[in-house]
Amino acid sequence: IDQLRKEKNVIEDIYKKLKKELEDKQKSVEDTIKHAGEAYIQRNFAEEQLRELQEKAEKQKNEFNEECKKINDNIKRDKKFKEFIKSKHKEREELENLEKLIQKNQKKIEENEELENLEKLIQKNQKKIEEKEQSNKALDNEYQLSAQKEEEIKKAFERIKAETGVIDPPEKLLEVFNNLYHKNITMEKFV
Repeated sequence: IDQLRKEKNVIEDIYKKLKKELEDKQKSVEDTIKHAGEAYIQRNFAEEQLRELQEKAEKQKNEFNEECKKINDNIKRDKKFKEFIKSKHKEREELENLEKLIQKNQKKIEENEELENLEKLIQKNQKKIEEKEQSNKALDNEYQLSAQKEEEIKKAFERIKAETGVIDPPEKLLEVFNNLYHKNITMEKFV
């Protein structure tokens, strides 16, 4: 009987140890499942944040490209306008020279037999001069507007430089955006 009691005690001890070990294993499995669930949720959250960051970066890149395109178009338009203004200034100088010649020759014309024909020519030239002066005034106004646009463009470039931290030409800005895009792709691969 003593022998059986000893064996029973040994078996009960073994049973208790196994039961405790089973409970520990079950608790460990539950903890592992819980941690796996939390890791899954965190992974989904990180993927969502990454997707949002990528969309934001793409949107910023598109906005930047559009703004650069607008600025380049404005610059091209301003260059053409400045060339046009220069040509108008040359015409204006030619007209002023013609006016001076007409004034110099006016005394000679008065003595000439063709006085009436020359006076008509002078009147036509004066009308042309007035028309050119009016068009030059309009061009001056356009030139002032162009100068204002140029100032706005410069301010826009300064704002872009300030926001991106890039001081060099637009190629450097594109390089910065490309680097950020590649970093986002690398982060996505690690997740």
